[in-house]
Amino acid sequence: MRISQLAARPGVPAITPRSYESAERAGAVAESAATEQRRCPFLDFVPRLDGPRLRLRVQAPPEGTALLAEVFGPPV
Repeated sequence: MRISQLAARPGVPAITPRSYESAERAGAVAESAATEQRRCPFLDFVPRLDGPRLRLRVQAPPEGTALLAEVFGPPV
């Protein structure tokens, strides 16, 4: 299943993989997340600066579990 085939479902819990980057990459990561969200508006990208680290949480409908795990690894 492709990410673009998934649909958002209000009230359905999302899965939440996370990616960790250097805070210095915040601009590039935010730009990439914005581009991906335009393509797949049902994805939710939540960046969080935590000192020298940038945490990126990505949420998707439950149908996206396998695909997001393939891209980001298992949820943490």
